Amino acid sequence: MSTFGGLNTAYTGLVAARQGLDVVGQNIANAGTEGYTRQRVTTSSVDAVTRVDL
Repeated sequence: MSTFGGLNTAYTGLVAARQGLDVVGQNIANAGTEGYTRQRVTTSSVDAVTRVDL
C-alpha cells in the first residue's frame, strides 16, 4: 500500500468515527424531545483494492 493509500484509509476511519460522535451527540441532545427517535450509524468493511503491477 502506498503512503497515500494508508493516509486515505486513516482519513476514512476518522470520518466514520466523527459521524458516529455526531450522531451520539444528537441523540443525547434530543433525548428529552418528544417524538425524537434514536439515530444510528452503521459501518462496515469493504474489500481492499487489488494492486496491479505493470
